[in-house]
Formats: sequence, C-alpha cells, structure tokens
Amino acid sequence: MVEPFLEVARSPPALQKLFFADLFCWMALMSHNMFCTDFVATVVYGGKPEAEKGSLEDIRFDEGVRMGSLGLLLHSITGEKIILGEFAYLLVCLTPCSPTHQFTYLRVHLPTT
Repeated sequence: MVEPFLEVARSPPALQKLFFADLFCWMALMSHNMFCTDFVATVVYGGKPEAEKGSLEDIRFDEGVRMGSLGLLLHSITGEKIILGEFAYLLVCLTPCSPTHQFTYLRVHLPTT
C-alpha cells in the first residue's frame, strides 16, 4: 500500500510535480461532480432535500437533481468528444510521412460538429 507513494518520492522532481498537479485536478473534478447535482437542486431550483414528500420544494429538488445529472452527462459527453478529437488529431499529425519515417506535422482540418 505504501509502495506507490515511495515510487513518487523516488521519481524526478518534474514527475512529482506532474503527479501532484494531476492528483489535485482529479480531486477538484470529483468534488465538482459530487456536489453539482445538490447545488443545482437547492440553489438553482430552490428545492430542499428534507422537504415533505410531494411538496413543491420536494418536486423542485427532484427536478434540480435530474437537471444537474443531465448537466454532468453532457459535460462527460463533451469531454469525451474533445479527447477523441485531440487523439485523432495527434494520430494524423504524428503519422510517418516520409520514406525515412521521420515524424512530421501535417495541416489537417478536422470537421467540426
């Protein structure tokens, strides 16, 4: 259990910085995802999680959770499309183009959706 942390401690300083930057970015993203639906339900829609079942505040809270979840779904789909688009661009750009198999950059215009 301790071994991965020892590997980080033994790695070069540049990799340590990259590790911690990635760690903190994932922590921020996960906390955003965990509280996004609750924020939308309570602040944007004005619902209350402890409201009486069937009341207006309960209905608003349920609708806010649904909309917050839909927002996270759209966020994930958009991120996936961007990542796949960048990956496809890199595959085209880093394809060997000459008989000597040196990597060269191409000007590629990917269709936008």
